[in-house]
Amino acid sequence: MKMTARRFANESKKAEREEKENMKKAKLALKKNNEEGAKLYLMSAAAKHNESMNMQRMSMKMDNLVTSIKSSHSNQVMMGAFNKITNLMYYSKQPNIEVMATDLERFENCMDEMLINGKVMDEMMNKNTNTDSTADQMMEKLRMEMALET
Repeated sequence: MKMTARRFANESKKAEREEKENMKKAKLALKKNNEEGAKLYLMSAAAKHNESMNMQRMSMKMDNLVTSIKSSHSNQVMMGAFNKITNLMYYSKQPNIEVMATDLERFENCMDEMLINGKVMDEMMNKNTNTDSTADQMMEKLRMEMALET
C-alpha cells in the first residue's frame, strides 16, 4: 500500500511538471498570436492540475489508510498481550497460605532429617576410617626403613 501511495505521489509530481510545460506552451502560443492554441494548452494545463490534485489526495488517503492499518494491528497485538497477562493473573490468584505453610514445614523437616543423617554418616565414616592414624603409622614405617638403609 505504501508503494501505491508513493506511485500516486510520483504521478502527482509528473502531472505538475506537465501542467507547467503546458503553461509555457500556452505563453509561447500567445506570443505568436495563436489564441486558440493557447486556450487548448491552458485547458490541458487545467486538466493536469486537477489530475495532480487528485493524485495527491489519493496518495494522502493511502498514507492515512496504511497508518490506520498499522495502528489497528498494533492495537490487536497489544490487546492479545493484555488478554494473556489477564489470564495468567486470573489463574495465579493468591495461593492458599495454609498449603504454603504446610509445604514449608515439610521442607524444613526434610532438611533437618538430611542434616542429622549426614552428621551420623560422617561420624560413622570417621570411626571406621581413621586416616590420620593410618597415615601416621605409614610415616613411622617409612622412617624406620630409611634409618635401616643408612
